[in-house]
Amino acid sequence: MNLAQPVPNEPLPLSVTIEGASPLPKNVPYTVEEKKGGGAESVTFTGRQGPWEVVKVLQWPHEGFELTYTIQVKNTSGQPQNGELQVHYGRAIDPNFEHAPSFFGGVGNLSRSACWVDEKLHNMNPGDDKPEDTKGQIHFFGINQQYFLSALYPLDGPRPGHCILTATPTARQVTAAFPLSVGAGETVTLRLGGYLGPKDPDLMAVVPGPELRQAAGLGEAVFHPKLEDTVDFGIWAVICKILLGIMKFFHGLTGNWGVAIILLTVVVKLVLLPLTYRSMVSMEEVKKLQPRMEEIRKKFADNREQQNVEIMKLYQEAKVNPLGGCLPLLIQMPVWIALFTALRNSFDLYGEPFFGPIWRDLTYKDPTYLLPLALGISMIITQKMQPQMMDATQAKIMTWFVPGIFTLTLLQYPAGLSLYIFTNNILSIAQQYGLRKWLDRKNKPQAGGGTPAVATAGGKRK
Repeated sequence: MNLAQPVPNEPLPLSVTIEGASPLPKNVPYTVEEKKGGGAESVTFTGRQGPWEVVKVLQWPHEGFELTYTIQVKNTSGQPQNGELQVHYGRAIDPNFEHAPSFFGGVGNLSRSACWVDEKLHNMNPGDDKPEDTKGQIHFFGINQQYFLSALYPLDGPRPGHCILTATPTARQVTAAFPLSVGAGETVTLRLGGYLGPKDPDLMAVVPGPELRQAAGLGEAVFHPKLEDTVDFGIWAVICKILLGIMKFFHGLTGNWGVAIILLTVVVKLVLLPLTYRSMVSMEEVKKLQPRMEEIRKKFADNREQQNVEIMKLYQEAKVNPLGGCLPLLIQMPVWIALFTALRNSFDLYGEPFFGPIWRDLTYKDPTYLLPLALGISMIITQKMQPQMMDATQAKIMTWFVPGIFTLTLLQYPAGLSLYIFTNNILSIAQQYGLRKWLDRKNKPQAGGGTPAVATAGGKRK
């Protein structure tokens, strides 16, 4: 992504204009002076028009993703001047390299115009009805992408003003406007910090960083914008952070995020093992009721409502929970969604490969489609190994149709998610096989041809 690609006929990125009785247009010519050496580099722009003299200084350390942007506005006239100082940040977009998220189209990679005003982050997506104009204390503004952020913020703390956000298929623009009042011969200074880099919470949590503060001669008491809050996990934030913490631990041991996802799957399986065991027992109990359930279906073949009523009575009499077999899957769903959200938003996983040139990016779709196809096959095997608790038509839907839809959906989704679900299915197959063998041995008749002893109401055994 070209961070400085200008939008045709619009103010250039980081340009300054003044609105009011004595305006400063966007096309003012500037002289340029570059400075190198020491701990930082800088570029100074000086422009004059009407009553205004504007000096803009961009300074950045040799390393990192930060910069300072100092804007000095001098009133060279003999009269006080009032207006509105506008700082523009825009970017032209090539629609061929950007697409919106969709159910079968993947996670998308749209960038959004953004501005944090008061206590809220305002984002504007392409296709929104009209530009959004916000008013209040501006904390930062810029372009908010999936894994990257370009943001400017007042170094001296939130500043009153308003943001104008626009987003079209070919452009993202944000203008931060601040009230301007300058006496005759006076100079007003606006100091901005900038961060143009990955949405890594650890990096953004210390903005402005020590290198920038030292290079720009800033003290410790500098405003810290909450840039890390642009990493939005939504309602899944707690689960996402737990999953990322576990994966970071395994990545530290193995150095491979794909292996970390596999080991995460093993951990989740071990945590859910007691629940899986109870689920297997419940399914085996339902399996024993299958002959009686078939009788009910035949008896009430023309009355599906009565059929369901009688089957529920059978479950109640046998004290069997028909949903017991679904509990592990229901618990896994939030994990899948949270992992998908983490892959979609966490820079830690962005661009990270699994093995070799085949799976080069776990946050991108599998270019070979092998993982989604293997996932679908493993899901069919898993369904066939489970006791059938439904009629033949429903069983065929669960065995063939659902895995097919799941596979088609995941063709465009991150390879890391397919890797997790495929590994989970393989572990489920092994788990079902092992638990069934154990249950068969546990329920096997005792030696001598008898059946296991059962306590009677009178306390005797038979």
